[in-house]
Amino acid sequence: MIGNGTGKTQVLRSTMYGPNLEPVSMVAREQDMTEPLEQVQEALLEVGPDNDAAGLIVFDLFTMQGEPDILEATLVATERQAQRHDRERNMAMLYYFDAAQFSLVSEGGTLTATQPAPLSVDEICATLKQLVKHPHYRDHLIVAISEDLQIITIRGDELRVGRVPDIEGAP
Repeated sequence: MIGNGTGKTQVLRSTMYGPNLEPVSMVAREQDMTEPLEQVQEALLEVGPDNDAAGLIVFDLFTMQGEPDILEATLVATERQAQRHDRERNMAMLYYFDAAQFSLVSEGGTLTATQPAPLSVDEICATLKQLVKHPHYRDHLIVAISEDLQIITIRGDELRVGRVPDIEGAP
């Protein structure tokens, strides 16, 4: 897609948070890929957590002016990752803490948070969508609360988001 006529380049950072590893990232510019970056994300998730060695993948799709070389794109991606470090670590903690409970909760049972996660609804949704692909997931209902006090639930492919009713201090 070099010279796509927009004067801008899409860049994708994908970071794998493995269970016992420091995060590992990959950076790709749209012109380096054979598929659009959104499809690359989907393909990476298909490889995603299908065994115990895999883990949470966090995506950061952003736009840069002009046609940066891969080094410039990598430097910007590294800077963005540093800015999001705490949030992405919190996503990984949500993923691995819930995954660790799967063997303790009966098939079809419920895992629920008692306090809000320091994450947005979108961050929790992205994490839970991968969590239900974990090899130890057995049709559990997973419940999480976002930083703005919304309740997010997922069972299989059924994801729901709603407000926490009648809680003092809820926006």
